[in-house]
Amino acid sequence: RGPGMAGSAFSMASVMERLASADRDFRYMALSDLLGELQRNTLRPDPETEKKLSRKIVDLLQDPSTEVQGLAIKCLPSLVACVRPDLAAELAEKLLKGLLAPEEPRPDAPSLGSKSARDVASMALRAIIHGISTDSPQARGLSELLTSRLLRMLSGHPQVKLSCLDLLADLVLRFGSDLSSFHSDLCTEFLLQISDPDLQSRKRAVQGLTALSAASSLRLFDRLAAELKSLLESSRTSEYRRSAVQALGGVCRSNAFHFSHDINAALPILLRFATAEEFEEDVDLREQCLQCLEALIMGGGSSLGPHVPHLVDAFRVCIRYDPNYAIDVDDEDEDDEDQMHDEEGNDSEEESLYSDDDDSSWKVRRAAVRVARALALARVLDAQGTYQQVAVVLVTRMKEREEIVRQDIISAFIEMMFDIESCTTRPEISSTSMAVDEPASEAVFDYRADLVNRASQLSRLVTKELSQRSVKGRIAALSLIKALVALIPEGIASSLLEMARSLDACLKESHTNVKMEALSVLQQATSSLPMIALSSLMDSLATSILDAIADRYYKVTAEGLRLCGDAMKRLVSLPEPDTGGSRPLARSARDIFLCAESRLAAPDQDSEVKDVAITCIGYAIAGYPRELESLTHQGVVSLVGRMENEVSRISAVRAIGIIGSSSASTCLEASLERIFGMISSFLRKNDHNLREACLT
Repeated sequence: RGPGMAGSAFSMASVMERLASADRDFRYMALSDLLGELQRNTLRPDPETEKKLSRKIVDLLQDPSTEVQGLAIKCLPSLVACVRPDLAAELAEKLLKGLLAPEEPRPDAPSLGSKSARDVASMALRAIIHGISTDSPQARGLSELLTSRLLRMLSGHPQVKLSCLDLLADLVLRFGSDLSSFHSDLCTEFLLQISDPDLQSRKRAVQGLTALSAASSLRLFDRLAAELKSLLESSRTSEYRRSAVQALGGVCRSNAFHFSHDINAALPILLRFATAEEFEEDVDLREQCLQCLEALIMGGGSSLGPHVPHLVDAFRVCIRYDPNYAIDVDDEDEDDEDQMHDEEGNDSEEESLYSDDDDSSWKVRRAAVRVARALALARVLDAQGTYQQVAVVLVTRMKEREEIVRQDIISAFIEMMFDIESCTTRPEISSTSMAVDEPASEAVFDYRADLVNRASQLSRLVTKELSQRSVKGRIAALSLIKALVALIPEGIASSLLEMARSLDACLKESHTNVKMEALSVLQQATSSLPMIALSSLMDSLATSILDAIADRYYKVTAEGLRLCGDAMKRLVSLPEPDTGGSRPLARSARDIFLCAESRLAAPDQDSEVKDVAITCIGYAIAGYPRELESLTHQGVVSLVGRMENEVSRISAVRAIGIIGSSSASTCLEASLERIFGMISSFLRKNDHNLREACLT
């Protein structure tokens, strides 16, 4: 028993005895007890016990049982943290020797399969690197020891080298600032491995350089950037070019601020690899160059200015890269209905000409779309020039045959719309992001006019996408509709009415996410769309919205009730038509009220649903008392009863306030005495929100 362990249920002697047992269950339970004690940081063994315990844990790393072996690996980080620094170094030395062990099967442990002592030692060292705290007294010395030893072992067996590169990358990522004395050597070794014939070595070197760049000094970073640029220029094969580009992209993502100083040297090379005809067939190289350009754009900031036109040109070239598809879909005239029908009719014939499984060109197109998205997020597109060029291409490419690329195109177009919107409405952004010679008002007009001109084309593309089977594709299309309704409500109103049938199908969809997104589109329409268009839209979709309120999923129900409440709040101000017809939603007001009442009466209903149901009832009574007839009194009684319920009290008080401020306030007369009595008592309570609702 170690010092400080008196009276404890944990016995070191018992653990040591069970660790030496021939029964694997005993060994497992002993390790489990030891792990619990180590994690509580209460173990204080004497020096002799420390040595015995450390040796035993290292021995158990080669245990025939994989469960015992795994638990021994879990014990190592906590054990290293609690023993003396010299013993921790000794333990690390033993594990490093395990990396040099021959890769041979274990005859005494067939359950280990192909695992060798080298694999186990590598996993154990990785567990220590990731498990030991950076504030631990042993952390700095142990990390320096491991780094110096692993650097020397890089010249060994190829498999040993791979393990060493993995561990070095983990060490730099975890203890980068503590290893500043090794940064230069690490940079040299990683750069050397970038030119290694073995692909796995190059991949690990890329990971190491990415981690190193985050902790390196500016001087070392400049050296690293220069070396990578030199590798890009001198590479003679596509494999080495791809590795150099991957390293460049990783370094830029890891330390974008420092790399912005070297962007002028790297961009022309990457643009050439991405667009030159000589590299046209190298899909992986073009994709990685575009990914690297995306990282450069996100971190480049103001230094990107002169390069934006070249980046836009590269995007326009690469998004058209589709060697397996002969038909050019980039002409502006392609939005004609007849041509769309022709394309749909020829889908089966085109699909028979090539196999999508063998075609990877879509990766280049997707990477190009992400470059456009990065340009939008970096706010470097001006409203009159590059924005127009990118927008035209994105819209015409929404007929992309690959679903995942099509979704990214829609997402990028949405990002760009909101980016240019923020730039044209905020002067401090406009001055840096838009054309300087033209006034902001013209930029706003031109931007919105461009979207309005494209509204019918976009609505046809969206309608086609909504008819597809893909759930993600339909959600992306609905997101585009919502963005257009938010930005150009007047321009999209007529097109939205034409899409009513597609929206109705989405509301009846079995997939909850599609249904929620469709309700979200209508919610946006409720706040943005012109009143007449909103009235027609809600009347045409009323039945499907009522079905959504009756949905089993509470989120759909809540969103449907919220939509009805907001729609009634806005549409009730419309006058009755001169032709003698009914007001908007008048024919559905009774059904909406009954649906809300049934949801409110359900005993197991979610509180969110009850709150929006109460609000919906309030708007229904306030706006449509004549249509509800006798149900008005029933609704008021229900709301007054809800004021006595602590959970729904605030919502009920607000609903009473909505009715009281409307022309239907007379329906409260029979319950006024009870209402004022409860409100008076609520004003004495400590609930701030409740008192505010009562005063309102």
